[in-house]
Amino acid sequence: MRSFRLRLLLGSVLWTLALLAVQRASTERGLKSGTLPRRVLYFGSMSYELIDVTTESDWREYHSLRRRVLWEQRGLTNYDETHADEYKAAHHPLLLKLFGRAIGTARLDDFGNNTGAVRLVAIERDLQRQGHGRVLSEYIENYARGLGIKTLYLNAVPEAIGYYEKLGWKPYVWDETELVGIASACRQMSKQLSRC
Repeated sequence: MRSFRLRLLLGSVLWTLALLAVQRASTERGLKSGTLPRRVLYFGSMSYELIDVTTESDWREYHSLRRRVLWEQRGLTNYDETHADEYKAAHHPLLLKLFGRAIGTARLDDFGNNTGAVRLVAIERDLQRQGHGRVLSEYIENYARGLGIKTLYLNAVPEAIGYYEKLGWKPYVWDETELVGIASACRQMSKQLSRC
């Protein structure tokens, strides 16, 4: 476990340095701030790729995984892949791949006031409880830091509350109007991002 944490910390530091270099280069080229280029990130002996969802293929994988894990496996049927929130400029749909296979999704919404929300986090069911969620969380936090976000919020489903608490999230009601639909049974949480 100690070796895993050390690799996670080292991966986090390397990822932050890479993201800062990409941001600097992107700004020089006039690219949108926070845009994540396609790149392979190495973590120990595993090869992760965290990408902004932009291509038709990315969108298919992103929605398919979320629909399966967050809706169908919970007995829900009203998934809407055309929901307007997916396509807002300050919203960043992200796809985590492991050796080229899409294994996780999340969306990071930048509220523009040094805060943001992590939404609809999903890891393939057959790959849960193997550390991939921790990797996705670390990459999302680093991505958020690159956007200038200092505080993150989320709506945690009851079965994920303990997981988020282990990652340093604290109960915090940030917007009760969000607790409807798929989020109706959720607990709101927040996390202050430390500087790397």
